[in-house]
Amino acid sequence: MIIHRSLKLCGVLMLISAITHVAQVFIYHQTTVLFGVTLFGVAYCVIGLLLFNNQRLGVWAGATVPAIGGIAGLYRLFIYQPNPFSACNVLIDVVVVSICTYWLLHRRRDLKDAGLPASHPAKR
Repeated sequence: MIIHRSLKLCGVLMLISAITHVAQVFIYHQTTVLFGVTLFGVAYCVIGLLLFNNQRLGVWAGATVPAIGGIAGLYRLFIYQPNPFSACNVLIDVVVVSICTYWLLHRRRDLKDAGLPASHPAKR
């Protein structure tokens, strides 16, 4: 199956975002916020790999988890701790959520079902 360019782009953006989320631990002093930021980074890494492999679960996760992360990022950007990482990551979240939502609404049949055997009724 061909990996669609837009999902590959989302996968790459999520992997970049994962790296920038985890990198903040080494740049900023330890705060309680960084624990959540790091957890989002790990989640984004998994989502990025799923999206890169054209998995339906990755598209669902790409439409929801970055939306939550984007809201948290806006709070951090404008209220808690303004920084360039938050600005960049919020932009990535907007792009990924938009593309994944498009796929869920318009291109759902083109996605692979992760872990389902070929004989599963959902694959027919």
